[in-house]
Amino acid sequence: MKNINPHKNSTDEGILSKRRRLIIIILDLISLPLIYWFVYATGGIKFVFSHTMYIPIVIAGITYGTGYGLSVGLIAGILLGPLMPIDVITGEKQLWYNWMYRVFIFMIIGGLSGYATNVLRKYNFRIRMLLSHNVDTNIPNKNSLSVLSTIEDKTPQTIITALFTTIIILSIF
Repeated sequence: MKNINPHKNSTDEGILSKRRRLIIIILDLISLPLIYWFVYATGGIKFVFSHTMYIPIVIAGITYGTGYGLSVGLIAGILLGPLMPIDVITGEKQLWYNWMYRVFIFMIIGGLSGYATNVLRKYNFRIRMLLSHNVDTNIPNKNSLSVLSTIEDKTPQTIITALFTTIIILSIF
């Protein structure tokens, strides 16, 4: 008998398929050196263009969660930290506490975006469970039948249901 768990075909990773997530990670990793080059080409860290780095950091957290968001935040902080001069023309290096603070903020942004996404995924899973399963028994209800249309194996399915009700009669003498 097949398991008609409504969560079998919907992953806890969100609505993105594995292929799309792989494409996103590749584009995300390619964007880091491109943004580094963009910031360098526009004169260094003293200009506003360094804020472009928040885009791949947030995308990393949303797509893969807290750990990946933190990792991309760290890599981005290093790229725009000790590896990026304040001013390209003069070659002036950043003070250590300036780039360390940037690394810290990038990691917080990546971690928070990942954490928020993880929390939303858990709430989404809980809502789907409440809609498709009995709260007391955790047995699938009528709403879980909608999953049958998403099963890739199109062999005929048979569902047997039974409804039992308890009637309590009180007689008072």
